[in-house]
Formats: sequence, C-alpha cells, structure tokens
Amino acid sequence: MSNVDSNAVLRVVDRDDSANSPPAKKPTWASRHPWLAFVFGAPSLFLICVIVYMLVLIGAGSAAGRPTMETNPAALSVFMSAAKAVAFVPAIVAAAWLCWRVARSGRKARWAMAGCCLIAVLAACLFVDCVAPKAQPNSGKLTLGFGVGSSMRPIQSIGPFLVGVLYVAAISRRRRTPPTQALPVPSGSPLSKAA
Repeated sequence: MSNVDSNAVLRVVDRDDSANSPPAKKPTWASRHPWLAFVFGAPSLFLICVIVYMLVLIGAGSAAGRPTMETNPAALSVFMSAAKAVAFVPAIVAAAWLCWRVARSGRKARWAMAGCCLIAVLAACLFVDCVAPKAQPNSGKLTLGFGVGSSMRPIQSIGPFLVGVLYVAAISRRRRTPPTQALPVPSGSPLSKAA
C-alpha cells in the first residue's frame, strides 16, 4: 500500500458520493408531525377512501341505468360484487397511500405499521350488507356502518395489515443490502491524476 495515495481514494469516493446522492429534501408536514399524519390521520384517511369508493360506486350504478335482476343481471352482479368489496378495497388503498407517505417523509417504518394497524382495526369494524333489487329499481338496500363485538369481521383487516408488513419487509431488505465500497486508486493511475 505504499504506492496508494490516500488523498486520491478520498477524492474519488467524495466525487462518487456527491454525484450519486439525491438532492436534499425539504422537510414535509408529515415528517414534522408524524403523530398527526400517520396515527391520527390514518382513521380519517380510511373514512375518506370509503366515502370516495361509495360515491364512485353509486355514480357507476346510476350510469348503468339502475340495473335490476330482470333488466340487466350481469351489470347488477358486477355492482353487487363492487359493493361487497367496499370492506376490502378502501382499506388496502388507504394503507398503501399511508406507506407511500411514510416513505416520502423519510420516517421509520414503524409509523407505517402503526397507521396500517389502525386502518386494519377500522376495516375489521366495517359492516357492509347489500340486497339486490329484484323487479323494480330502488328496491335494493346497501347498508354500511361500524360495529364492535359480534359484528366485527377480522378477515377484512388482513389487507391493510399485509400492506404494512410488506412495506416493513421491503424497507428492512433495502437496509440490509451492503453499500458499495470504493477501491483504492494507485498513485500512478490516470484516475488519481484526474482527481
């Protein structure tokens, strides 16, 4: 190692690190207030996702001409399947959006897992019941509410909890990959002269 210039190694490493490092991010509101954004914000995010999903579902049902079992059974079966999916889809979307916000804010994965667990609890409490209209439009029924106790459905909480677990696994896998190390540059090489 007598012919290795330590300053050349440092200059090459510094130049590579500065060229590959992303620009510094400005702190976001979510990174400054993680309790509000990820713990208290998770239930409201879930409720917003449920409301938006229901509005899209009602709009699609109105655009389809209010199908019944006699007029359009195929459209009604799609509508009923989408109505029952309100127990799963908004919770998964809310958990994925929450994990994305945690990643953008630069916070640790525990904030994402805490928010996903809260969304999972709310998803388990969500009660959805739908009855298809038989002969005339507007004779069907869609019931949506929250219940604790015997009306809880734990299977509905698997989606957001799984999103949180997958996010934590992806983050921990990314942290376990070893960083690339710069090789020492001999003092007589063209790289040491360029630096």
